[in-house]
Amino acid sequence: IFERVWLFACHESEVPESGDFVTMDLAGTPVIVNRDDQGRIHAFCNTCRHRGSLVVDEERGHCSAFRCPYHFWIYSLEGNLVGIPGEEAYDGTGFGKEDFPLVSLPCESMFGLVFVNLDDNPEPLANWIGADLIDVLRRPLGLAEYEVFAIDADPLTVNWKVFAENARDGYHVPFVHPFFRKASPP
Repeated sequence: IFERVWLFACHESEVPESGDFVTMDLAGTPVIVNRDDQGRIHAFCNTCRHRGSLVVDEERGHCSAFRCPYHFWIYSLEGNLVGIPGEEAYDGTGFGKEDFPLVSLPCESMFGLVFVNLDDNPEPLANWIGADLIDVLRRPLGLAEYEVFAIDADPLTVNWKVFAENARDGYHVPFVHPFFRKASPP
């Protein structure tokens, strides 16, 4: 399911300048979201095309290019393979750097929210979200400027559906949180 839908990745303010990047795991896929020299936001699989190492190990940062720590393959901010050690050893082999860029992922932004899709050919983000939800998002996000200044994560070692269902379940409130019942009767 999650490999075919648009997934929230970050806010544009997390990559404000050229060379800024954030990394994350989306549905089991390591991902880099960055801003290039032209100000465009990109998303790539955070996997070197040579031996599959993570290209970026940090959660966020700034760089002029991505360099894989395993064999030092270098990728531009646009994901192109631009440097490899011992490049002369590939002469006459048919190897071309242009054939081994980082794997690009569909990436779109709406109201500063950056979404990534792991599918090769997804429907446009606006179609997937739909006009009604776009109108809902426009009210708080459309005219405002936001900046993410802190990230806090609380990993839960449970099935995500348990957490989501518990957040909507009011049945347990009178027993587990009786003080809520007193403060806000049904």
